[in-house]
Amino acid sequence: MKCKLSEYILGDIVTGVIDRRGVTPKKLGGDWSDHGFRAISAKNIKNGRLVEEDQIRLVSEEMYKKWMPIEISRNDILITSEAPFGETLLWDSDEKIVASQRIFVLKIKPEFDPAYLFYYMSSRPFKCELEARSTG
Repeated sequence: MKCKLSEYILGDIVTGVIDRRGVTPKKLGGDWSDHGFRAISAKNIKNGRLVEEDQIRLVSEEMYKKWMPIEISRNDILITSEAPFGETLLWDSDEKIVASQRIFVLKIKPEFDPAYLFYYMSSRPFKCELEARSTG
């Protein structure tokens, strides 16, 4: 049995990108909360996992609706834009979360396997490609 590998550019397999960098509760006319929805930032993603979960800040339902007009869904891929750059997380939950500081979210077309893309994005070749394109 022969397997045929295909190559795609990222834009071919992504339906959209959520980019809420720079958004804060203060800029949206509110503040952090002591209960509600978790706001995942770059410092919470390391080696494909959530880390420092006890330091994740929360926002109210009202703030969540303002902050996330497009929601993060199961099988979306979170990628850090800096500090650290290029860390990835495959969101494997139905929990509603906020893409907080220094996070992009990739929404993958249904005909592609988000886990495959996530594992590729976790690989050294992909990280080298990112580093070659980084600026500062």
